[in-house]
Amino acid sequence: MALLCAPGGVRGEVSASPSGTLAANYLRYLLLNHVGAQGADLIAQAPAGLQSDLRTRLDGWRGSFQETIRVDLEQGLGAEARPRFEAFIAAFTQAEQAKDLTYLEQLGSDVGWPGPAAAGFEAFRRWGIQQWVAVEMQAGVDFLGEMAAQVDAAARQSAAPPPPPRPVNPLRDAESAAPPLESGEVSNGAPLQSFSGRREQRREKALEQAQAGMDQVAAEREAWEQEYASEVEAKAQAEAEAMKSQAERLAATDEEALEQRKNSLKSKVVSVLAGVASSTVSGFTGAVGGRAADEAVHAIFDDK
Repeated sequence: MALLCAPGGVRGEVSASPSGTLAANYLRYLLLNHVGAQGADLIAQAPAGLQSDLRTRLDGWRGSFQETIRVDLEQGLGAEARPRFEAFIAAFTQAEQAKDLTYLEQLGSDVGWPGPAAAGFEAFRRWGIQQWVAVEMQAGVDFLGEMAAQVDAAARQSAAPPPPPRPVNPLRDAESAAPPLESGEVSNGAPLQSFSGRREQRREKALEQAQAGMDQVAAEREAWEQEYASEVEAKAQAEAEAMKSQAERLAATDEEALEQRKNSLKSKVVSVLAGVASSTVSGFTGAVGGRAADEAVHAIFDDK
């Protein structure tokens, strides 16, 4: 039993027999298509600003997995990898659609499936998934789970209400600069010099009173600001502690939700890969035989 490197650096087992190599990589091809389809659905649900990044990640994952399949086929089958893979898929999909148990019994014998053939193609697929692609399947599930979590986080962020406006300072807003009091100039020796002097004194006194009032307002404002700053700091500390506790609870909840999502995705992947013939054959396109084989070899050997 050889080891095969999958996307993300994980490694899965590969059957040493040619039939095992073909069957295992056919299941990997179906996994490749399923993850690609699910990833495309997630991208369609994501906010517009996130779609390009997700599409780049999905394309990278698909390209890496395509290369993994191609390299394993060429290492196991040499120059005959493409035609033999094409012939295997054509024969397998036709036999599966026709429920040809004789074909299944022979294939099971070649790859070491304990059978029996009467259990059907779905049982063979389920055994093959666990035997050959369990590691890659988990890597695909983890990848989809991370994409889904990123989409959910972006959706929550876009739906969050805007932060409240900063509180105003009523003293600062109410305070306005007093216009300067200008004293008039009186020519020496003017007849109204005495009256002007008294008027100047009254102006100076009014200016002093205005300055005293402004000083009082400034002192009150400073005291209010200090008190307000203390209240804001205490409130901010309390909010920070509350947010930290909430973040910890949300992180635990998100982690649990992510694991539940991954378990659901894994169950779906197994069901789809094992029972693909019940709805659509060969990579979920409805193709059978030669058309199915042509789609597969094009995706693995040509679509780079």
